[in-house]
Amino acid sequence: MSLLTQASLVLTPTAYKANKLYSIIPSSGNGDMITTRATTATRVNSSGVIENVATGIPRLDYSDSTASLLLEPQRTNLSLYSENYENIYFLKINALISSNAINSPNNTLSADKLYENTSTGAHGGEVCKVDNISTIANYTTSFYIKKGEKTSFQLWTKGASSTNRCVWNVDLNLKTLTFVNNLGNFVRVSESIKELTNDWFLITTTITPFTGETNLSSVVWFNATASYTGDGVSGLYIWGGQLELGSYATSYIPTTTSTVTRNQDLASVSSVSSLIGQTEGVIFVESAALFNDLTARAITISDGTTNNRIIIVYSLLSNQIQCFGTSNGVQFTNSIFYNLTDETQFSKIAVRYRVNDISLWVNGAKRGTDITSQALPLSFNKIAFDNSVGAAPYFSKVKSAQLYKTYLTDAEMTSLTTL
Repeated sequence: MSLLTQASLVLTPTAYKANKLYSIIPSSGNGDMITTRATTATRVNSSGVIENVATGIPRLDYSDSTASLLLEPQRTNLSLYSENYENIYFLKINALISSNAINSPNNTLSADKLYENTSTGAHGGEVCKVDNISTIANYTTSFYIKKGEKTSFQLWTKGASSTNRCVWNVDLNLKTLTFVNNLGNFVRVSESIKELTNDWFLITTTITPFTGETNLSSVVWFNATASYTGDGVSGLYIWGGQLELGSYATSYIPTTTSTVTRNQDLASVSSVSSLIGQTEGVIFVESAALFNDLTARAITISDGTTNNRIIIVYSLLSNQIQCFGTSNGVQFTNSIFYNLTDETQFSKIAVRYRVNDISLWVNGAKRGTDITSQALPLSFNKIAFDNSVGAAPYFSKVKSAQLYKTYLTDAEMTSLTTL
């Protein structure tokens, strides 16, 4: 008998409609996941194009080439005019903008060209900015860029004064983003460069400004350290500037004259006691955390409260998976922990349970067992991408979630969780 025929619930990112992700098993619709997001959002579709998704539509995202359900936190793009660099909102230094010069990552004629003028000096321009920092914390800048006559540049993320900045050298031919230095009291947190379709790159940087800083911007310099006479032609293509309060970049949020907030994604399904093993079973998920941000992100089977549940968590510690259970409000298992190499990479995670036997399986092997004499939780009837009551949402990319009402064998658990 195959594992698929034994599953009582199989959710994969395939068919959907507003506020619903259809389950493959059961076909009756009883296991369809209810999804909520009170705003529009964007995703990368199967052609590699960024597209808008309506309110409440689950996002089947192809950023990793294959579909996964994208579950993100609420974020606000603080940078205005994200597709209009000609606007005076953005500072241009001995540089000009050619509007709507080529097709952008959303496959519309909306990407601008930033190019040097014929003046003598340094040449460059802002690609995202915010003029009114309200909190001193981690901020992440992101923007899309494509080679033109220029193929390399220097990137500054700076404050009100250029004496406070973090600096990177970027080479689009070599596909490198190399940290150079930080000046003043700025703190560099992380950076990344990711190649997309049609020779576009997504550049992200995360920094912490110093206390008292009032604004932030990211500036592309063709050569920040040398004065030269521009040719009036050479430049790069830019699009989609974003600046958000947070430790990592999230999906693109378009802006015009004001900031825009995308609400968080949530997903759960209740009244499914018939699909969850009450005395034994398995809960499985194949997922990748959005970032190793040391927050709790959970998937649970429960009675709709925290009193009776079995929970899988990306834990508060770096790259760590945790599982445990509670029955009548009492934790009946010792927490089982397993350290991943990188929680932002896809892993297959499962908990197998029955009385006196709870085990955690990750990527093809049993990673820990707890023997307990406590009774199992009562009345499982809900599976949720959170801690069972809406907290600790499972912000991640999910390729599959499955339930089994039987205690699978070791060989079956190995097969289920092998990458």
